[in-house]
Amino acid sequence: VWDFNLENYGRFLDPLYLKIFLRSFKIATLTTVFCFLFGFPMAYWMATRPRRWRNAMLLLLMIPFWTNFLVRTYAWILILRDTGLINNLLMSLGLIRQPLPLFGNDFAIIVGLVYGWFPDMVLPCYAAIERLDFSLVEAAQDLYANELRAFARIIFPLSLPGVLAGSILV
Repeated sequence: VWDFNLENYGRFLDPLYLKIFLRSFKIATLTTVFCFLFGFPMAYWMATRPRRWRNAMLLLLMIPFWTNFLVRTYAWILILRDTGLINNLLMSLGLIRQPLPLFGNDFAIIVGLVYGWFPDMVLPCYAAIERLDFSLVEAAQDLYANELRAFARIIFPLSLPGVLAGSILV
């Protein structure tokens, strides 16, 4: 019987559902962290290139969106399964004797999610970094801030809205 009652909220604390929720939260958090760790440096690099190259790099970043998400997911299945590209290559090179368990686990899920959501982290970060006034970085360096300190005190804090937007999207 599908009726409203408060017992359904109590079932949320059932160990089975709690375990599934925590696993989902862990995978989502790791996906967001990896998208940030790979996406922010790429966005920074793209935003600091000459203006004539930025559109071409954005186009290259967007090309995977032109392919159906399901097709891209099946491509990862072909790459990660026991008889997939990675295991066949490693076995033919003699580096492994048995296939690595790359498919059907949290690793494969995170790899697929990072691949799928990567542009959604890069684009907001890129937009935030591109709008930065880099004369602030020059001023910090004139006041003897090294590149790391200028990045930590100026570039990263001013690009946090893009990081937050990318994290919400991912």
